[in-house]
Amino acid sequence: MNKLREYIDHFFQLTDKEWNELNELFKPAFYKKGEIIYHTTKNEKGLCFITEGAVRSYKLTENGKDFTWGFYCLNNDSIEYRMLINVCMVDYVSFIKNIPSDLTFEVLLDTSLMCIAKEDLEKLYSSSVRWQQFARVMAEDAYCATYHRTLSLLTKTAQERLEELKEYFPDVFERNIMLDHIASYIGVTRQTLNRLRRE
Repeated sequence: MNKLREYIDHFFQLTDKEWNELNELFKPAFYKKGEIIYHTTKNEKGLCFITEGAVRSYKLTENGKDFTWGFYCLNNDSIEYRMLINVCMVDYVSFIKNIPSDLTFEVLLDTSLMCIAKEDLEKLYSSSVRWQQFARVMAEDAYCATYHRTLSLLTKTAQERLEELKEYFPDVFERNIMLDHIASYIGVTRQTLNRLRRE
């Protein structure tokens, strides 16, 4: 839990009182590798912060092909390359609009989460300007993450996208994550990914 606080404090410093207030509302959850946390349904869990493990989000097409949208893990060693939303496992559009998620969240490694219900979060936001500022930081961070992800897919080469991934998830190849998922994230086939790694 201290690592999670350290990570959040990098983006928005909480006082001890504020952290305790947030901590009291957290509910722990644990998922085994291969489990689905939620899938094309309304998000009943609220915001979930990863304390251990790794998760990916993906979009499944009608013909059965899946496209990895994001990876989520707690990694303070690469914090300069990461964002707050990288430890916050949520489909933000689904969360904000209270609609079914377009993304599926799959557990890649045994994962521990600390989740806070949307109603509890909204009560915090209503209780003080500080929590409203926290909400703004979360929203701005989610926008920036989507902006960078989209621009990367539109303008960068596959090799550049691979290097970006290794910057913010440096041990991605050491965690036994399927190469198909990594290839999908950077928008290439598995064969192309293998060639890029050799080069």
